[in-house]
Amino acid sequence: TVAGTVGMEDSAPLVDIRLVPNPARTGEGFNIMLDRRTNSIRIVVLDASGRTILDQPFSARERLDVSMPHTAKGVYQVGVFLDGVPHWKSLVVQ
Repeated sequence: TVAGTVGMEDSAPLVDIRLVPNPARTGEGFNIMLDRRTNSIRIVVLDASGRTILDQPFSARERLDVSMPHTAKGVYQVGVFLDGVPHWKSLVVQ
């Protein structure tokens, strides 16, 4: 007999993170919109093969302008690290 419950605690408060525009256009960047400020922000962008194409710190603010002038069409994974806690989103580039 098994008694009790199993669960996982939330390790980070919920944060609303939006990538705009999504889909983005080749050769252009995108914006990351946050619903709050944090002390430390780092953006990591990975291509479809998992290669890091951008790893950049930002100062605390609610809108981040991310420049990606040499991107090809495809789907990218965008890691938004807020005070060291990762939040991953997909970005489509057309």
